Amino acid sequence: MKKIYSFVMGLMLLCTTANAQEIYSYEPSESRTYCEELLCDVDFTVYADYLYWKECRSDLGFDNTIFVNPDYSSGWRVGGIITKSNWDAGVKYTSFTTSKTASFADPFANNIQARYDADWDIVDIETGYSLYHDCGQALLRPFAGVKLAWNDELKETINSLTEASKLHFEACGLYTGLEGRFMLCNAQFCDTCIPFYLVGRGSAAILKSSFRQNILVNNSPSETFDKQCIYMPVLEAFIGLDIGGSEIYCVTPHILIGYEVQSWLGRSFNDSSQTANVGLGGLVARLALNF
Repeated sequence: MKKIYSFVMGLMLLCTTANAQEIYSYEPSESRTYCEELLCDVDFTVYADYLYWKECRSDLGFDNTIFVNPDYSSGWRVGGIITKSNWDAGVKYTSFTTSKTASFADPFANNIQARYDADWDIVDIETGYSLYHDCGQALLRPFAGVKLAWNDELKETINSLTEASKLHFEACGLYTGLEGRFMLCNAQFCDTCIPFYLVGRGSAAILKSSFRQNILVNNSPSETFDKQCIYMPVLEAFIGLDIGGSEIYCVTPHILIGYEVQSWLGRSFNDSSQTANVGLGGLVARLALNF
């Protein structure tokens, strides 16, 4: 219930901010109702992303010599944006899961099986304002929003004993950033104009986080650790190419291909004062539809 409450309150706050200017400056029109006036010139965009990401960590050592580094894995993201005039408000959900197993020998020549699994769920609720230059050839968009994140992970070794660490991490906080868009060219294909844009985006967040770690030996609980109210920075960056399309039955598709990185800095991961920097990043391929 706490997660749902935070999500709903953040969405209501951003929607109120995005529409405040329109509501307070509203002047009735003789030919249109208030609802028609408010929805005039409103654009809707929905999109789906395919993610081919890799998780990089600084704490996946076993036996102080062997490190289990996850390979690239597939994930996905879906989102929607409402735009009116220069203002916009949107929400997106990211899901990414990765897994890795490895075998190695300890100093006594015993074979050890190591396994690592991680599951990420991230929600971003965002509003922004677009500043156009040179008849839409270039755009700067400052933005701010609320980020919610949940992460479950398992780190396990199997030898004469089965030892496992199960960690549940969650965080929420505010972020702000800047997005830029520059038209590279306008290509002609079969009498259709196809614009190509260079897109860049960067943001920084401060999240209030907490975690709970359960240590199990032979599937029996051994120790439990909790940490609350840990503030951590999160940095994100993206660069890519946006390829526009022509309108088909009032719908304009476009494709975005680029590279994204996220750095979750100084995240606590066990009962000691140790921290682990966590990085997520890789290819992003998007199909978007604008109504």
